[in-house]
This record gives sequence, structure tokens and C-alpha cells, in this order.
Amino acid sequence: INAEYMGANYDVEKEHVEKQKFPTQGPTGNVALVFTDIEGSTALWEFDHDAMRVTMSKHDRILRQVLREFGGFEVKTEGDAFMIAFACALDAAQFAVSVQEKLVHESWPKDIFASQYCRIEEDDYGTVIFKGPRVRMGIHIGEPVAQTNPVTQRTDYYGSVVNYAARVAATGQGGQIVVSQGVINALTAEERIEAERGRRVSKTQTTKSRSNTVFVRENSTLGDAFPERLNSCGCQIELLGEFTLKGFKNVELLYQLVPLSLQGRSFDKLSVAPMSPMSPAEDELQGEPSAKDVDPNGEISVAAPRSPSRTSVHLRHHKWDHDLDIPGHSSGIVESYEA
Repeated sequence: INAEYMGANYDVEKEHVEKQKFPTQGPTGNVALVFTDIEGSTALWEFDHDAMRVTMSKHDRILRQVLREFGGFEVKTEGDAFMIAFACALDAAQFAVSVQEKLVHESWPKDIFASQYCRIEEDDYGTVIFKGPRVRMGIHIGEPVAQTNPVTQRTDYYGSVVNYAARVAATGQGGQIVVSQGVINALTAEERIEAERGRRVSKTQTTKSRSNTVFVRENSTLGDAFPERLNSCGCQIELLGEFTLKGFKNVELLYQLVPLSLQGRSFDKLSVAPMSPMSPAEDELQGEPSAKDVDPNGEISVAAPRSPSRTSVHLRHHKWDHDLDIPGHSSGIVESYEA
């Protein structure tokens, strides 16, 4: 047998395996985009380089294992930040919930627990709700521009949908899953479809299975009904409020998904303040953060173009973007963002 042929054949088989492991074509059309990153990662590297190196390896393994489980497409990474695409919102939500649960049950280097960003925390019942790196996540759904990157030959995404998904992620804290109204709408629709399928399969069933039940809660303040729990995702849904993110005019309802197994988790509310009418000149001046907007705790006060009914959102400062620290403005993850 020709050795050269064997070598070539081996390379083809290896390439086939790699493509199966890391596909090059992502979903198109209506896509659920997930942005993730580790809270306090820079401080963690400074705190204990060796422990953080092991922690990062385990973190990456968990995310890649779970994204394959739920059909996710790894668009790109930048340091500890991931951008992932899913064909539907339910897969994206299940991915996020599963990752949060697996992070808590992972065996992390013991030295890393001494950091405030990785310390072990229990709820009032003694259940461990935080352990190891705290990964913030944001999910938004829409129709981004999907193109093949000429360098990597992999599907990449551009446009306002990508930018908005990154903005949603930027509002969260470590261990928090923040989602847009569009995601909640899609989850509700997809859950009901799954429930209908379940009824068709079990025609003799007199009552709908609890695993397919959609619990809907009416919010009297905002006058909007939203699902209280998605059992197919193993999570409850909590309304965070109305926000206007920088660069976008519309007021958006943001929610958080809380894994049922980690219900004891609590997060600081997003700091919001009522808007007051401003002249166009004042509006423009207030749109960009300056040095005086950054406090010693590393928070930036970011205001969108204003009207009397709008609110400003104080976003926790992290690495994603040059001015907002949203992932990839400088690295290409949100290449189409315009200040």
C-alpha cells in the first residue's frame, strides 16, 4: 500500500472528524445569539496565574461540551469570552442553564476559591449556588447578517442583532443569564409547540404533562404576560424591567433565567434612573461615558439618546467593547458596532 496515499487518506479522515467536532457552517435566518464571559477574569489571572490557567481549560471544556449537546455553533472566542449561535431560543436557553449548573458542580483548583470572583456560596438551605468562575450570559434572537469569514472559512454574524445581543450580555453579572423580550416570546412559542407535540404523542393522556407546562404570570405594572417557568429548560423567568441600551432607541424589557437548581441566587438590580427631558445638545453630551462616569468600583454610567419616558442604564464595566466593554468591538466579535 502506498504510504503517501495512506497519509493523505488519514489527513482526509482527520479533517472530517475535525469538521464534525467544530462545524464551519452556522445557522441562518432567525438565530439565537449567546454572549458569555467570566466576571473578574483579569483580576483572577493576577490573583493566581497557575490556578486560572487550569480554571480556563475547564471552563472552555464545559462550554464546548454543552454547546455541542444542544446544537450550538461556536462563532468565535476572545480570551474567556464566547459568542455562540443557536437555531432556536429553546436550545440557547437550555445551553445557558446547563452551563450554569455544570460550573457549580465542576472540580475547580482549590486556590481559586480564595478569590471573591470564585468563592463558594450557599443559600439559606445549605445548597451551593456559586462555586468557581462566575459566567455572565446574554441571549438575544433575530436575523443577523450571516457571512463566511474569508480568513477562517467559518460562518460569522454582523449587524444590529449581534450588537444588541452583546449589549444584553453586558448588563449582566457573573452567574446571571439575561435575555431580551424577543427571546421570551420565542421561548413561549417553542414551549407551546413542544407541549402540543407531547399531546399528540400521548393521545390517551387526560392532562398535559408537567414537563411541558408553561406557567404564565401577569405583570400588572407593565401589563404584559410572560411565562413564569419553562420546565423544558429547568428554569424560572424573572422580569428585570424596562431598559434602553446605548445606541438603540427602543425601550426593551429584559428578563433573567434562573436555573431551578440554583434558585437561591440573587443579583444586584441593574442601576436605573428616570430620564428627564434634555435639549439635543445635552442629549449628545450625555451619550458617551467619560472618566468622571467611572467610579472606583468599575461601573460606567451609560445613557442612550433621551426622551422624558426613557431610562438610563448603568452597565457594569467589563471587557467586551471599547466604550461599553462589550465583547469583541476591538477583537472583531462585534465588528459592525458604530458608536
